[in-house]
Amino acid sequence: NRGGQQGHVGRGVGVIRSRSSTRAVGCPRFDKEYPLNPNRWVKIGRSKKAQLMLNNASVSRTHCSLRWDKHRRVVELKDTSMAGTQVNGETVKSERTALAHADRLRIEGRRVRFEFLLDLRPVGLGFNDPREEQKGLQSLKKLRGPALIQWRDNLRNQLANLTAEVQKREKEAFEKEREFHDIAMRRGLRLKEDKQRQEDLEKYTAGKKALEEKLEESRKQWLDKMSADSEKNEGEVKPIMDAVAERQVKLEKLQLKKDELERTIHPERYAVADVSRVGNYSIELPTPQKTPSAGVPSRANSEPPALDDVDAEEDAFANL
Repeated sequence: NRGGQQGHVGRGVGVIRSRSSTRAVGCPRFDKEYPLNPNRWVKIGRSKKAQLMLNNASVSRTHCSLRWDKHRRVVELKDTSMAGTQVNGETVKSERTALAHADRLRIEGRRVRFEFLLDLRPVGLGFNDPREEQKGLQSLKKLRGPALIQWRDNLRNQLANLTAEVQKREKEAFEKEREFHDIAMRRGLRLKEDKQRQEDLEKYTAGKKALEEKLEESRKQWLDKMSADSEKNEGEVKPIMDAVAERQVKLEKLQLKKDELERTIHPERYAVADVSRVGNYSIELPTPQKTPSAGVPSRANSEPPALDDVDAEEDAFANL
């Protein structure tokens, strides 16, 4: 309310600080508040039935209405006046408009100007106090000449710093993203290699098991073959061993026969000393006889062998 008059702001005015309500702030210092309940229209005008009554002849009976749409999460303005309602300096007439945080509503009356600020902080759609923002805008409008130039230079410096910081952060983000993709690629390759190694291990394990089974089977077959060969060889060797044993016996018999014949032919070679006399320690060897001449056959050589000896010898040689 400007122009030195006080405006009336409905009945039961209070602040509802909740996530499902908003509030409109009025008066020069914007120190009066009115809550906007969800999905309910708040009428502003000269009518006594209006929630915000503006007692001025230039104000329409139902000048405009405000509603907080909980589902759309927006404040809607519906103008029903002839002169229109100003929103941030622009006139809105006979239409619906969505309002944002810190939007400024103005209704012109006779020698009176009614202004309202929309505060959406209770529902999380605003962060700063709209009154402070309005003060900043007013102080900005007061800037002229060098102060305005300095303010613009400060803004340019801030913008340049922010741009440099954004570029730096974008570069860091790009590096991190590239590093992430490299790590993801290496991880994918490692997983692929691990999978290949696992498949190779399973294949080698299966091959090892098959080779072990084959080796065990071949060992069993080899043992069976060796057993069969051993039995076969034993069957083939047994007659040979029996024949060898028989021939060995015959050889021993022939050796004995040979010794007997030599004793018969050369008895002097097998003569034994006479040791029957007691007390006489001298051993008298037999005097060797003169060997008969080659032309004169001896009696022993000329004497034919016994018949039994000849038959035994023939039998021995016949079996060879």
